[in-house]
Amino acid sequence: HSYISMLIDHGRNGQKYVHEIPGYNKRMDTIQAAVLRIKLKYLNNWNHARIEKAEYYIKELDGIGDVPKSKAAYRHVYHIFAYHIKKRDKLMVFLKDKGISAGIHYPIPLHMQPAFSQLNYREGDFPVSEFNSRNEISLPLWPEISEEQLNYVIKTLRSYQEQ
Repeated sequence: HSYISMLIDHGRNGQKYVHEIPGYNKRMDTIQAAVLRIKLKYLNNWNHARIEKAEYYIKELDGIGDVPKSKAAYRHVYHIFAYHIKKRDKLMVFLKDKGISAGIHYPIPLHMQPAFSQLNYREGDFPVSEFNSRNEISLPLWPEISEEQLNYVIKTLRSYQEQ
């Protein structure tokens, strides 16, 4: 990748989640912008649906791992449903075996990225960020996810917890 390519892709050099330099998110072309302009009409409805589905997860999963918490003064739209559980990597395999796609969105804390190595941070400097990078799993969540699909994820997480 060229330096310019890295700049417009969050400073990545082709490897997912590894940022070599501080960069930007400038990957949208004109066609994507035109489509997004149309889709913006639906954004509030999609956000509301995400919130409803996330609140269902929160109600059903509270006590089985850590669910996202939000303050009353703010509106969380749950772009990612960041769930925290011990033995996250084992859970990823378990979910995959059950046909459930989950993600790990931030496996390397920002202060440990090569792009910020000149700041000389070390492991242990940001324990919350490091905890999140080891324990966060993003559960399936999108505006159209069905109650049946949510219940399957919940049932599967409960069965994992009982092991």
